[in-house]
Amino acid sequence: MPDDLVTLAEAARRVRLSPQRVRKLAAKDPAFPPQQVIGGYRLVSWSAFERWDRDRNRRPGRPPKRR
Repeated sequence: MPDDLVTLAEAARRVRLSPQRVRKLAAKDPAFPPQQVIGGYRLVSWSAFERWDRDRNRRPGRPPKRR
């Protein structure tokens, strides 16, 4: 097993997001790094996750209302 595998919860903690937010992004973002399930835990490569987090489009706050 590669040394840089972390759980989604640990990856979330490292980038200061909630585990729920990371799970939601993993479900809807096609660019999210591949995950492995081992022992019921979803694992992701930390280096791939860090690269994805750095490159993703972030727009803080609530999106504007559509008219």
